[in-house]
Amino acid sequence: MYDIIPLRDDIPDWKKEVCNLRNWLKELRTASGMTQEDVAKKLEISQHYYANIENGKRQADLNLSIMNKLSEIFDISIEQIAEYEAESKEGV
Repeated sequence: MYDIIPLRDDIPDWKKEVCNLRNWLKELRTASGMTQEDVAKKLEISQHYYANIENGKRQADLNLSIMNKLSEIFDISIEQIAEYEAESKEGV
């Protein structure tokens, strides 16, 4: 038979955080012509850890240090990053 797909309200909160893709971050990175490895080096973290940030598995709430560095890398304000984060969490 067919699997029943739960409604969004039925998804546990912990799973919503894991599913919180940061499409805005990927869009900024690709628009800047950078790879995940490029951004990870600038953040001084591993590519694997950065990939987990981008797909929402790490840093459920971006810390200020990461936000500051992303602000410098992509030449956007911390306020804009906070706005992108809020919008991405609303979509979950």
